[in-house]
Amino acid sequence: MKPGLFCRTFPLLFLLFVSHIHAQSQRQASDNRARTASISGRVTIDGKPAVNSTVALNEENRGAEDGKKGAPGGATGQRIYARVKTDNDGRYRFMRLAEGNYSIHAVSGAYVSKENCRYGASCREITLDDGEAIENVDFTFVRGGVITGRVTDAEDRPVIAAGMLLLQVNEKGELNSKFHLEILDWMATDDRGVYRLYGLPAGRYVIGVGGEQSHLRANPRLPATFHPDVSDRKQARVIEVKADEVVESIDIRIGESRKTYEASGRVVDGDSGQAIPNTRLLCLGFNDNDLPPKDVPVITNDQGQFKITELISGRYALYLQDEDVSGPYYSEGTLFVVNDGDVSGLEVKAYRGSTVSGVVMAAGVSDPAIKSKLQQAMLTVGFIGDRDPATANLGNLPGDSAKIGADGAFRFNGVPPGKLMLLYLSPGGHGPGRIPFKFNRIERDGAQVSPVIEIRRGEQVENLRIIVDYANGSIRGQVKIVGGDLPQGWRLRVHASSIGAAEKSGGFSLSQSRDGFVRIDETGRFLMEGLAPGEIEFEVTAVVTNNADGGEQPSGAEAVRQRVTVNNDVVTSVTINFDPNRRRQ
Repeated sequence: MKPGLFCRTFPLLFLLFVSHIHAQSQRQASDNRARTASISGRVTIDGKPAVNSTVALNEENRGAEDGKKGAPGGATGQRIYARVKTDNDGRYRFMRLAEGNYSIHAVSGAYVSKENCRYGASCREITLDDGEAIENVDFTFVRGGVITGRVTDAEDRPVIAAGMLLLQVNEKGELNSKFHLEILDWMATDDRGVYRLYGLPAGRYVIGVGGEQSHLRANPRLPATFHPDVSDRKQARVIEVKADEVVESIDIRIGESRKTYEASGRVVDGDSGQAIPNTRLLCLGFNDNDLPPKDVPVITNDQGQFKITELISGRYALYLQDEDVSGPYYSEGTLFVVNDGDVSGLEVKAYRGSTVSGVVMAAGVSDPAIKSKLQQAMLTVGFIGDRDPATANLGNLPGDSAKIGADGAFRFNGVPPGKLMLLYLSPGGHGPGRIPFKFNRIERDGAQVSPVIEIRRGEQVENLRIIVDYANGSIRGQVKIVGGDLPQGWRLRVHASSIGAAEKSGGFSLSQSRDGFVRIDETGRFLMEGLAPGEIEFEVTAVVTNNADGGEQPSGAEAVRQRVTVNNDVVTSVTINFDPNRRRQ
């Protein structure tokens, strides 16, 4: 089976800090929205202006939340990235913005902000209306904590340029999966083996070094070691860090360097046994304290042979990696174990997969300019295998994307047997933007079918017709808190679903029946775009953020539901009253 496409394309947060202004101008060139709004504020450090500090702006995806691509049939994409510097009074301003949902991030080196959002510290979320000027989006910084120490080897020699591993944990020692800190040069040891991690938010941390996951320049020969000199992360000592506090002498002594080994083999046709040359493989290593697997790309030679070097003892899996949907093969994965020695004679069996082809058609659309947007789109599918589509995690499915042709045609090759799920439309080349269409129904040989298609090995699935609706309706909402204030740590979010969409789709929920959650900003406002016309039901709920691990849990407050009718090319306004004191029955 092909490896997870979505897992490789979802993480976008780091773009906030490496974005360039020219990227914003390129996107604006193809974006004809009115740009009459602005966001401004002030950044201070210990009450004084933060001069020449970086502030970044990111326009959020309006269709789904937390990086998820949304339900089948959706269309996602982030659009604007920009950054500015504060002036001599610590003030910043973003001009010429379109209406939408934005997150603002302040960056200030050794300092941490009291403001935070779902992306972590130093972040605020804003919903902006056309022509609106939002002011006082301020950030208040204090000096962060510091952890410093020395890393040495078994003979007490300094370990130079070793990448450090910084993990935030809760009171139970569980990892905070939402903790994010850029991997920078200062996270490596110097020529004395000394490291100094600064600008840390107050919290509980585990410090490690070595292993395959700790740093982009990680040396696999260095065994993963955590303070105080243990190889198991769960046995590591938890370090309490407070604001403006330096925790010293967090030293780590690494044991003997690990030996590395080679694995070799070939890729063959699973039916004929013939070698398949010039094939791209992906080697996944499952080592180092249950951290995410390390992936190593591999390309076979003219005889279909491959060799992988620098492998430590551990478990691995080899998959056929075909980024081009024209590839005819798929593989089920080859597992192997490196146990203190080289591994040879591996054989990755590749099988000729099925083809899935058809056409995407816009229902009731005669405007050539609107229809042409389909020619700029990609169709993405997920390979479910034998999973239950009702419970499958759409964000972690392996899958592929195919470009939609000028005539609306699409084609997938090398499709593995099992369930294939038609997921969503996105901009060509996985670029920014939004495709204003959503699935209406799917037909095969003239009969309506589910978006989940069962495929037998070698089967050729043809004559699919994906009927899409023009979906360019918008809702601008305002949630008013009644019966008291919203408790500290609570966040509001809204979920929209189309009435009767499941019935129209043959009983299976398409995107217009599950448009995903949208965050409500600090002022109670939200904006949703790309909605199919019809009757929409809103549900406003509250979640509580757990500062210990960054997770969220239901607040127990009663959800509020309200219906509204949405029309294309029209912004519909709604007001919803939410009482945090009313408990769910």
